[in-house]
Amino acid sequence: MFQPRVAEMLVSRGIDCVAVAADPLLRGADDEPILESAIAMQRTLVTNNVADFEPIRVRRASEGRAVPPIIYTSDTRFPRDRPFVGRLVHALEHAARARIAELHGGVVWLVPLLDDRS
Repeated sequence: MFQPRVAEMLVSRGIDCVAVAADPLLRGADDEPILESAIAMQRTLVTNNVADFEPIRVRRASEGRAVPPIIYTSDTRFPRDRPFVGRLVHALEHAARARIAELHGGVVWLVPLLDDRS
């Protein structure tokens, strides 16, 4: 969903992450295998694709199957303008360090930080 540069910037800030777009095995994969990969790798899934991932998450949870922590983003809160990547990275770094998705039951909407200095 996001350019690999986002993951690269997070890694440079000490956040362990990978970009689906940079992984030849995941790039172009359907949503369910991406979600399953996040579970297997014990990672939080970050996506703007709520329309596809939320029904999968709800179905799996209702079946008692594992779901990874998920952070949803939106173009409304993070418009894809010039400072987009910096704002997104800044908010994701904070979310990762604070383990925000886990603290909110496994699903959270990412919001820009008020003190955004990216």
